[in-house]
Amino acid sequence: MKKAILFVRVSSKEQEERGFSLQAQEQQLRNYFKEYEIIDIIYDKTSGMKRDRDGLYQLQSKLHLIKDGVLCATEMDRLARDPKIMGVIEYWCDQNNVKIETIDTNHKDEFVTDILQVTAKKETKDRLKRILRGKDMSFELGRHIAKPPLGYVYNKNLKPSKLVQDINISIVKRMFEMRKNNVGYFKIAKELNLRDKSGNLSFVRIKKMLENPFYAGYIQYRKIWKKGIHEPIIPINDFLLIKGNEKWKEILKIDENATN
Repeated sequence: MKKAILFVRVSSKEQEERGFSLQAQEQQLRNYFKEYEIIDIIYDKTSGMKRDRDGLYQLQSKLHLIKDGVLCATEMDRLARDPKIMGVIEYWCDQNNVKIETIDTNHKDEFVTDILQVTAKKETKDRLKRILRGKDMSFELGRHIAKPPLGYVYNKNLKPSKLVQDINISIVKRMFEMRKNNVGYFKIAKELNLRDKSGNLSFVRIKKMLENPFYAGYIQYRKIWKKGIHEPIIPINDFLLIKGNEKWKEILKIDENATN
């Protein structure tokens, strides 16, 4: 028995005008595709012209569950109304060898499907290029382009947004002060009661934080380091005095006479 995912979608406007619901579509699909093993049902309440919708994110993440199986919908436009979005969906299905079947059997021919898949691949590559160009530009401006480290938070009120220090700055300063006095990583974590979901922060994470030049005002991208626009928590000279951090002097090209 083939595995299947049912995809049902309706916008509030459609439901009002056409009088059908997600539950009605689901029952219709269950009756029509009863020979398949239903693994999951995706409910989408957004316009089929939108790309940024939860239903598509769920679909992309769950297709591997029905590899070599079937994606079922009442009509093709339940999946998407935009041909480009439909091409992306069919590309995802092709990667998992998933066949799309609908109650309306008037499918597009293979030639059209192939064209849409090529378009989807190109669009994915173009989007990636735009993301990389944006990261390159941010790095040139000295902006951090990843998740904020402990002690910092993004201030979205600034244009462009910028990392600023938050309430954890005192913890970070104390960490560096203790390490400067050669206190061990485990003792630092225990004394400051630094915890995550699994308990005390790991030896490895504490070590990485205290050896990260970001806290001295530097950022890294594509293996290149440069001065960032964020305010450092620890002066660069103090950072270099910590055991194990001397290696950064040459990488960051810090002058002997650099001042705090």
